[in-house]
Amino acid sequence: MTYRVFDTGIGKLFGAFDNEASALELADTLIGNNDDNFADDLAIGHERPDGTYSEPLTGVPLLARIRELSLLRESVVAGQPSPDRS
Repeated sequence: MTYRVFDTGIGKLFGAFDNEASALELADTLIGNNDDNFADDLAIGHERPDGTYSEPLTGVPLLARIRELSLLRESVVAGQPSPDRS
C-alpha cells in the first residue's frame, strides 16, 4: 500500500510512503512545527493493492492515530507488550 500525506488547504502532496508509520511521522512533524489545528488541513490516505483508496485520516482522528503510534512505540521501547488493539 502507498500512504500519502496531503495538505488539503493548499492542495500540496508532502510525500508518499510504503508504510503508515512513516506517513504518520511526517504528519506529526508538520503538526509539531505548526499547531494541532494544522491537523485539520492534513490528510493521510492510502491506496490499496486493488487501486481503491481508503477514507483519509484528518483532524482529530489523525491526531489520535499519531498518539496511538507514539504510545505503541513507547511500550515497545520500554519492553512492555503492545496494547490490545481489539
